[in-house]
Amino acid sequence: MNKNKSGIIAAEHFKSGFNCAEAVSLSIIETLLKDQNTDIAKVASFFGGGIGSTHQEVCGAISGAVIATGLVLGRNNPNKNIDEHKLIIKDILEEFKNNFKTTNCSKLIEGLDDDAKSKKCTNIVKFTADLIYSKLS
Repeated sequence: MNKNKSGIIAAEHFKSGFNCAEAVSLSIIETLLKDQNTDIAKVASFFGGGIGSTHQEVCGAISGAVIATGLVLGRNNPNKNIDEHKLIIKDILEEFKNNFKTTNCSKLIEGLDDDAKSKKCTNIVKFTADLIYSKLS
């Protein structure tokens, strides 16, 4: 599966009503882990729209990327060294900032009406899912 499919799937999940964190997480699970278990949406539910839909702090798509990276590369043994994998998150944050200028949810949607917010967030979700897929595949 190519990286573009992950973004398309994330955008479809977002448009269907999942929040940004859920959409990105689900798309990575479905494209990299081939696991249709939607319980990940439960884990990601309160990261969408900035933590707790406060539109403050970090964008939910970034939270979804961190959740998905943990699922793919994380550890379940405290002795496993994951320092190398932490660099992936750093790269994702840098590329996200280069593209959108900030990772702050409220700044990303500042001054936009509901329709423009939806379009921008769909673009952000697609971009982030494609980016994380390219880093993890």
